[in-house]
Amino acid sequence: MLFGSQVGFVTAYTYFISSQMIQTITQIGNYPEKDPALWTFTVDDAKAKWYFLPICFAIFYPLVLVRKITVFAKFHLFGDIMIILAIVVMTIDATISIKNNGWNPNPELKWINMDLWPNAIGFAVYSFEGVGVILPIYDITENKQEYYKLVLIVCAFITVMYVIFGELCVWTYSNRESFILDPLITGSMPDGPVSWIIKILFMFNLFASYPLVIYPANMVVESYLYSGWPKSRKRQMCKNLNRAVLVFITVLMAIVVYAKMDRLLSITGGLTCIPIAFIYPAMFHYKACAETKSQKICDAILIVVGIGLSVFCTIYAIINWNA
Repeated sequence: MLFGSQVGFVTAYTYFISSQMIQTITQIGNYPEKDPALWTFTVDDAKAKWYFLPICFAIFYPLVLVRKITVFAKFHLFGDIMIILAIVVMTIDATISIKNNGWNPNPELKWINMDLWPNAIGFAVYSFEGVGVILPIYDITENKQEYYKLVLIVCAFITVMYVIFGELCVWTYSNRESFILDPLITGSMPDGPVSWIIKILFMFNLFASYPLVIYPANMVVESYLYSGWPKSRKRQMCKNLNRAVLVFITVLMAIVVYAKMDRLLSITGGLTCIPIAFIYPAMFHYKACAETKSQKICDAILIVVGIGLSVFCTIYAIINWNA
């Protein structure tokens, strides 16, 4: 499950890099023309995306060969800054748009998409990709008594921000063609130098994040394949080859499912993230920590609900792959 979730994450990273680069090149080539129908410089997505296969592989592969993964830890702060910057820019643009044009939602947009609403569950659990760092951070935290209170505050703040920012974007950008065609909210950002800079910086951030996120997947595979091998040049070369194959697979997946990335992430969320976020923690707690009957009942409920959601969301996303 850990292997599958991490592979899904880095596949999404590759898709973001390639799609945003194509979009940025097209916008720069037609700036300052605002109407896409009048653009004279266009980039064919169907062909251009295949050029990113060797480009992304050439960048990712040397990065995943780095054994001391802490080298990339400093880029976490850079990534946080990029996220905040993008949110601020889009919030300002949305506010200006609302002031000038009023609320402008798509009249055909429904409050609930009755055809694909289960995919939202997979996406929601996909947001738990950082849940795996909670316990490791707890181990090195000085004030452990206040840690879980802080985690609760952070999760509540992020949830409120997700809802407010998401609704603001829907009510402001949902009438734009880019909002309908592009699953990434950055595709609805205002065309101009600020938007291009943010997208390019995001790409650099994901280049640095890729080796961090795929690292657990590499560890899972290598622990099975090379656990009994003594340290040697042969062992190192085989690991390097193994990492090359995995990078190639993730990049190829991003290109092949290019137009269906939202469906892939829904499957990833349902099949791998729901067990990691809900089922396995409840199972471990039931076996190792649960002492009272009420605790065991709560764990059992989480396990049953988690299994049900995982099966339902995964099957639904597969059935509606072409919806």
